[in-house]
Amino acid sequence: METIILYIGRDPKMAAILHRLLNNKPGWKGFTALTNTEAQQLTADNKPQVVLLGSGISTAEERELRTFFAGFPNVKVIQHYGGGSGLLYNEIQQVLS
Repeated sequence: METIILYIGRDPKMAAILHRLLNNKPGWKGFTALTNTEAQQLTADNKPQVVLLGSGISTAEERELRTFFAGFPNVKVIQHYGGGSGLLYNEIQQVLS
């Protein structure tokens, strides 16, 4: 079974990097969204188990996202501040454990 992961952030270059990293890990399928609307649609279509909140999201946008994801109790939402791929993989493994 694949682990579906959604990254939400506002920087297109960072989103591209995260997309590549998430999809290079065996057993993971990663999606990225640059807007809250896109994130909500990807969630409806793909049912992620993990959501990473990245850089550039305003306080109001984060509040909106957290309210939205509260309707999905099995989704783990974590703040992703960046760092190397090892940190990213550890953050995700930690919430999956």
